[in-house]
Amino acid sequence: MKHAVFLLLLFAVIALCCPAFSESTNSVYIEPGEEWCWDPGSDNTFEGEMNLSGYTGQAVSIIMYSDLTGEINNNEAVFTSLNGKRITIMKQSNTLQCNPDDSPVIQFSGRLKLPEKEHVKKVSLSFRIMSEDGRNLNTVSALISNDTENKVSQSAFYIPFQANTITVSLGAAAIIVWCIAVFLNYKNKKYTKQGE
Repeated sequence: MKHAVFLLLLFAVIALCCPAFSESTNSVYIEPGEEWCWDPGSDNTFEGEMNLSGYTGQAVSIIMYSDLTGEINNNEAVFTSLNGKRITIMKQSNTLQCNPDDSPVIQFSGRLKLPEKEHVKKVSLSFRIMSEDGRNLNTVSALISNDTENKVSQSAFYIPFQANTITVSLGAAAIIVWCIAVFLNYKNKKYTKQGE
């Protein structure tokens, strides 16, 4: 019994002291950019970090995609930098090639456009890790959400309609009210002339 307790305590100390045990392989962390906006159609940036130490000795591809719907490539998340090196606009895509031997923990940034006709409060980003021969090794996900408790600047409510729809509706209502006012004014003048 004493040996079992001793071994359990020894394992706990090793797990706390050794980064290889404390870091979760394939874990991913995402943080929205400072100027992230939840308005429909807004173009946003984010930063992230992924642990690929479980894939040392082989080159891997990381394919990133979001749960947002829309036209093909319209709301596709793309990588904009890898380990501090900017990716040129022409080469930005949702796929990265990297070698975990060079850097087991990669740091990246990306860009994502929110749907123009839908108000969203959270975005799930998934990262599919693929081998050189096209095998799916693993998929990890991270969530960016609209945390209104921590973001005082966010509005407490939103109108679930497009601005164009509201503008047209208000314009039509104004025209109807104006027509009624003109008709009543005309009718009132007609009766006034008859009374004279």
